[in-house]
Amino acid sequence: MLASLQSMIDLERGGSRNGADEGRDRGFAQDSRGVPRPKDFGTCRWCGQEGHHQATCTNDPLCFRCKKSGHIATQCPQHLGCKMRMFGFGVPGHGFYSLQLPEMKEPKPEENLGAIQIVSGKASVDWVEEELKHLIDNKWDWKVRQISDREFLAVFPNKTILGAFSKSNGIKLALHNIFAKVSRSNLDSEASSVLQTGWVKIYNIPPAARNEEAVKQIAELAGEVVVVDELSLIRDGPVRVKLNGREIHKLRGYIEVFFGKIGRELRFVAEGGSRGLSGGDQPPPKKPDFDSDEEEDDL
Repeated sequence: MLASLQSMIDLERGGSRNGADEGRDRGFAQDSRGVPRPKDFGTCRWCGQEGHHQATCTNDPLCFRCKKSGHIATQCPQHLGCKMRMFGFGVPGHGFYSLQLPEMKEPKPEENLGAIQIVSGKASVDWVEEELKHLIDNKWDWKVRQISDREFLAVFPNKTILGAFSKSNGIKLALHNIFAKVSRSNLDSEASSVLQTGWVKIYNIPPAARNEEAVKQIAELAGEVVVVDELSLIRDGPVRVKLNGREIHKLRGYIEVFFGKIGRELRFVAEGGSRGLSGGDQPPPKKPDFDSDEEEDDL
């Protein structure tokens, strides 16, 4: 016991009595040739390797969930992100819930599932189904489903018919004067809607909040952030953010955000989006409206 205490004192002072003591104090014994070897400490609970204790381990951690080194179990990529997120609720009609599942596998697409994109004219589920029955097969259950304001899904009778229409430049649906394009879809046939992706400009962000983390928090009021244009953070004018969201091209309005106790009305405008506003998207009367992107960039 006294010898062990003396060894500890010597180590703290930066010295050792001899090479054998130094090896022993560092957790090594010597074999018959005098070569240090690890003592039998069992398995390290930090890196999973044998021959040393976790208190002195300098290796990368071992995840006991995925059995890979480089991270601990609570930070395992395979188990992060499995939680419900809320995006877009700062803009009326644009809110949605998103559940990101680690290593989520894409569903196998249905061979006969087609996407019908409305190019011109107005359409509804009933009208599209009526047109398809009139044009192709009036006894087939088309299972038409609307997934966005101008896109529908339909199950075609067979992949040959779907392939023929997919190769055409478009089809004229004469009953309701609709022109549409048909393509094969890799979506789940039970999909209720699909998020759009597009660039959005955000105006009037104060200098203190013109950093990537703060802008992401602000942008999530309108949708799920894909990427922030870093150059726009240091330039004058709006900050550009690419978002996933509902009808991104229609996004245009104001959201009041408080920075500390000071509120600011931040303006959101989709690049290349629709010019018109309706209902709750109308800006406050005291704010001017702009009719071109060139004028928006001068703000």
